[in-house]
This record gives sequence, structure tokens and C-alpha cells, in this order.
Amino acid sequence: MSAARAGCTQCGARFELSPDQLKALDLRCPRCTGPLALGARTQRIETPHAMTPREATPREATPREATPRTLPREPAPEGLARLPEQGSRIGPYVLRGLLGRGGYGSVFRAFDPRHGREVALKLLEAPSERSRERFKREARAVARLAHPSIVTLLDSGEAEGRPYLVQELIEGATLDERELDLRGRVSVVRDAARAVAYAHAQGVLHRDLKPSNLLVDAAGRGHVIDFGLARVLGTKRLTRSGEAFGTPAFMAPEQAGHGKHPIDERADVYALGAT
Repeated sequence: MSAARAGCTQCGARFELSPDQLKALDLRCPRCTGPLALGARTQRIETPHAMTPREATPREATPREATPRTLPREPAPEGLARLPEQGSRIGPYVLRGLLGRGGYGSVFRAFDPRHGREVALKLLEAPSERSRERFKREARAVARLAHPSIVTLLDSGEAEGRPYLVQELIEGATLDERELDLRGRVSVVRDAARAVAYAHAQGVLHRDLKPSNLLVDAAGRGHVIDFGLARVLGTKRLTRSGEAFGTPAFMAPEQAGHGKHPIDERADVYALGAT
């Protein structure tokens, strides 16, 4: 398999991905996290099966574990920082594999030697002042929450100028990766709805609920993840005037209103319904 060009199906950005990156990345746009579609090539991509925008292997009917991907050593696509090598340390944590990557941050399977446990470590990509503030806001939002269907925040810190969050590691697959019947999907969304209702009671809006942010564990239970766009009610918003945020297919109309309309709990309810 040779290098390939890919385009975002949502924002239209284009990138060139190396063979290693094609294997390691989740084929998501580093700018808006939308699905990437492979484009026309000068060399044919030799794969045993057609690659979909979301995954590089066919869907399976059985649960898939969050298997670490080999960390690519090639230069990262435009807009993404180079990943640290497998076995390197972020603070006290030893990286063991890449679980996922987007424009906002990369998530790794890591080992915590102090407590002898595996964790999920989220590392901020190419920190800017604005992205740092969003990262801190995510940490503050998740730290307020203690619910069985919300991934628990264990630690946070900064290593070589890059902030990181450490959360419990839940083996599983996201709702858009996991094959479930209607009853199973309804059960996962029900778990998420209870978690979101709890978060709202604590004054936290998620603002980016969608199938890829609902993690399904081995027992079929749903967990809400990725509070990167979360907002604590009563705090100053970071979204600039005229700027939309969220995922177009799942966000409420007021989120696409470029700041013209206030966003409240109803936006999360809409997103769950769309999910």
C-alpha cells in the first residue's frame, strides 16, 4: 500500500497520508474530525478490501477491543503534531499504543506505574492559547462528574509544554463501530441519556454528542466520552462570535447559528435524538 490523498467529507480539507498513517489513524479529519475519504491517486492503493471513511477493516458482529495501533514514525498530516514514540513517557505514564486521533488531541493506551494499571491518556495537539483553555475547560467539566456512564478523570498535567488528561480505560468500541441490534442501540442511548441528565444537573453541557462519542463496553453498557466541547453553565464561552461548533449531522440548529442563539440543555437532547 502506497501513500494516499484523502479529503474530508465535511469541511473539504485535503491531506496526504503515508502507508503507516493509513494503518494507524482513524481516518478522521485533523481539522473538524469529520470522516476522511480516500481520493484519486497516482499509484493504485493495493488493499484486500475497500476501505471505508470510518475504519480500515470490515465491521464485525462481535465486540472489538480498543486495540492499540502502532505509533507512526512518519511526519503527521497537516495540522497535527508528530506523535511521541511508543514506550516514551508523558509525565509518569508510559505510552503503549494509539487508541485514536483527531484535530484536538490524540488518545493513547498508557501504563500508570504508580498504581499498576492501564489508563487512557489524552494529549493535546499543537497547543495554542485557545486550545489550552479548551483543554483545561474539559478537565474542569469532567472533574465535576462522577457517574457510571461517564468516563472518570484520574489525573491531568503537562509534559514538555503539552497538556494531558488521564482517564479510566474502558475496553470497547464506539457506537458507530459496534454492530448492535435495535434493542442494544436503544440501551446504549438510554445509558447516555441518564449520564447527560446527570451532567446537566451538575451544570455541564456536552455539546458534541454523537455515535463516535458513545463508548460501548464488553457488557453492552454505554459511556459518554470526549468532553472537548463541553461548557460549564455560567462560565464565559470560548466560541467566537460567528463560529459554529459541533458535528453537523448531530448538532442542534442553534449550534449552527454562529452564536446568534443561546445553547442550553436542549442541544444535547437534540443530539441524542439524532444519534
